[in-house]
Amino acid sequence: MERFRRFLSRHPRAYRVWFAVLSWLGHRRIPLLRAKLNTLWGMISIQGCLSIVNPGDIIAVRSYRFLTSYLIPGRYSHSVVYTGGGFVIHAVSPRVCEEKLERFLLEYDGFILLRPRGIYDWKKADREAFLNLKIGYDFSFAPDNKESYCHELSAKVIEKGTGRKVPIKGDRYTWNDIAAVCDVVMEV
Repeated sequence: MERFRRFLSRHPRAYRVWFAVLSWLGHRRIPLLRAKLNTLWGMISIQGCLSIVNPGDIIAVRSYRFLTSYLIPGRYSHSVVYTGGGFVIHAVSPRVCEEKLERFLLEYDGFILLRPRGIYDWKKADREAFLNLKIGYDFSFAPDNKESYCHELSAKVIEKGTGRKVPIKGDRYTWNDIAAVCDVVMEV
């Protein structure tokens, strides 16, 4: 994987092709599978989440309908940061964007709500700062450049809000790295 990353960093055209292929794959859904949260039980779970979520909380999601869920290791393939007012920010192709939490969760089969441990100052990690950076999506999944993928964005928000580095196991952030510095508030 490291060799492939170096190759992509030296060949911008190859990176653009890789970016296009993964963007296309990321938006493909497996037909006939319905999101479990898009049910009555799911709506009750989402309302429960909305009643206890705080700005700066991390929500990691899983889905059996998106092809990328089978390509990304771990139980939760995507993570978002709750910014308050019913909105989340997350890194998706082509950049970091903001979306309504309720609408976002309806696409998935389950989620886990994580709250960073210790003193957490959301004002330091505020959403405007991340949205105004116009951070691009990182298909190399390397935590050492200016672009971000979803779990890396979550780690950056935690680091900015707590002042502590999120330890990374391996060559990229996973939801396990995020969960290691957070308390589980709710899991559906």
